[in-house]
Amino acid sequence: MFKNEFIIICLFLLTLSYIVNADIVANPAVSTVKNDQVTITFPTIGGGSTKSIELNISNTNKITEFSLTASIDFDNNFIVIIKEITLSLNITAPSNNTYKYIEMSKSGIASKAIGSISIKFVVEKSWIDSNNINKTSIRLNRYTTQWDALDTNLIDEDDTYAYYQSTTPDLSTFAITGENIVIMPPENETTQSQQLQIPEIPILWIGVATVIIVLAVFFLLRRRTTA
Repeated sequence: MFKNEFIIICLFLLTLSYIVNADIVANPAVSTVKNDQVTITFPTIGGGSTKSIELNISNTNKITEFSLTASIDFDNNFIVIIKEITLSLNITAPSNNTYKYIEMSKSGIASKAIGSISIKFVVEKSWIDSNNINKTSIRLNRYTTQWDALDTNLIDEDDTYAYYQSTTPDLSTFAITGENIVIMPPENETTQSQQLQIPEIPILWIGVATVIIVLAVFFLLRRRTTA
């Protein structure tokens, strides 16, 4: 009896897996590019499943892959729009060096239907080098009422780009930022000024020495006068 139930459960899981995979194959996400704006259309997505789409690295926003995991079943088409922007004047810029500002917006899907979003992007090595950026400090930052740095990992690099992956709970305005390289001098290194530094002599000792010299001169002159 238990054996039959186990077989039924296994068949159910296999069928469910087949349905999910079939949906991903039959209804893949598609993208179009117009005026440097990337539009991604997701036909359907099941709760707990993930759909991903690779994007052209030549796009000005430098997003190379967008993956969305749904928290609930979603049968209607929904759209994600990605474009590079100039930061609005009413938003304070991040404190670190900014590579790009990117706006990612959605329509046709509520935030509660989104489980998580994974974003892959690249940063040009020429920008990293010319701005003296620590490549491991680069982050994708999301703006709500303030800038929040998202978990971001360096996953690869070549002669032209450094490749990163980040996760976000929802879409908004984003900034790709990096921190400058800080070079710390060795602990045992002393500067030339430190080597040539003359120790300070307390004023009290200077006064004592002056009094002794004056008294010595006074007694010397007195002895000569007496003689």
